[in-house]
Amino acid sequence: MTNVTTQINITAKDSTAAAFASADQNLSGLSSTALKVTGALAAVGVSVAGVVSAVKGVADATIQFQQFTSTLQVGTGSAKGAADALSFVRSESQRLGLDLATAADQFGKLTAASKGTALEGKATRDIFTSVAQAATALGLSAEQTGGSLLAIQQIISKGTVSAEELRGQLGERLPGAFQIAARAIGVTTQELDKLLRTGSVTAEQLLPALSRELDKTFGSQSEQAAKGLTAQMNRMNTAIFDLKIAVGESGLINFLSSGIELATKL
Repeated sequence: MTNVTTQINITAKDSTAAAFASADQNLSGLSSTALKVTGALAAVGVSVAGVVSAVKGVADATIQFQQFTSTLQVGTGSAKGAADALSFVRSESQRLGLDLATAADQFGKLTAASKGTALEGKATRDIFTSVAQAATALGLSAEQTGGSLLAIQQIISKGTVSAEELRGQLGERLPGAFQIAARAIGVTTQELDKLLRTGSVTAEQLLPALSRELDKTFGSQSEQAAKGLTAQMNRMNTAIFDLKIAVGESGLINFLSSGIELATKL
């Protein structure tokens, strides 16, 4: 028994020592790389705190990009569908001066919510574009635009339209939304209010009509507004976001992932 115990102890110590030696070697490699990166940035006047902040920004942007790409893949059912959807959002964001990160996140959720309904596919894109055009024409911030699209998403998810969502969530962010919705289905605001209270208006009835009415109301105005300061600022934010993604995909994220994996093993 003593010999067996001694053999187990020796084996365990050898295995542990080998594991820590390997970990130490990997950690040394990661540290060396980190020091080189930090040194290079410091040489051009970037502080260590600035490096840390920049790395965090890249990591956050990459995680966000992965999240809405995954959501788009769920909504479209394939990686190709997700790539096509992202290309569509990118094109509309550039045309209208939207913040890409916010737009892609909300469009991904819209796509997932409409999957399996009559609003799936082109109808979802039309709804997104019409709301985005209205947001651009009205000079809404990225947060307000995201809130408007979130209200639409909730309407799609529930299947019926409530006064709280239409007059409250959407109307508070998109001025005139309730009146535009009434015109869209050919009723007065009082009649629409009554229909909403009885749950008589479905998402499939209202949203395509609302999309067309928003196009009529804001379509031409959005073209001029897309040249304004808010739109240009959003394009700049998108360019910075794309830069962070490019830096992340160039190897930084793999470096960070290796460090996290090593820390987990230790």
